Amino acid sequence: MNILVSVIVEQTLAASLQNKQRLRVREEKAQRAELDSIKEIFLISDTDGSNSLDREEFLAAVKNPEVQWRMKMLELPVAETVKLFGVLDGDGSQTLSYTDFIQGCAKLKGHAMSKDMLAVMAQADALATKMDLMDDSLAESERMVAGLDEISLRIVRRFDSAILGSRRRMA
Repeated sequence: MNILVSVIVEQTLAASLQNKQRLRVREEKAQRAELDSIKEIFLISDTDGSNSLDREEFLAAVKNPEVQWRMKMLELPVAETVKLFGVLDGDGSQTLSYTDFIQGCAKLKGHAMSKDMLAVMAQADALATKMDLMDDSLAESERMVAGLDEISLRIVRRFDSAILGSRRRMA
């Protein structure tokens, strides 16, 4: 009886392993198909062959039925294309490189939560860039104030006695 149970358990474990491998292969094929579909959307959209998309190219391409079909299959929001472009364009350059488009769409694929998170990440990146610019500007302002302090001290040292002398004469 124990031998029979051990054979059944062994066969079940082997079948489970094979099922996991088949599932992994199927998932990899699905991911490759999705990636190919995203690449095809980019290639259709890039009408000028510049290997980048601007907002106008993207909005025009979304009117193409094939692009719409591919976006629906990838669960990308076709109805909100302007917002989608803004989310993908995290740096605000108004253009999407091939890599940015592929990576952005791959991250957006799936649940709404990931889309919301990507939007938040894009906004955080934009804010971080603005904060860096403010930091640089503040550092420059501090340098200028220090320079003005130095100039003020030199003026006071140079003309202090003359100012005190004229005040004494006036009094």
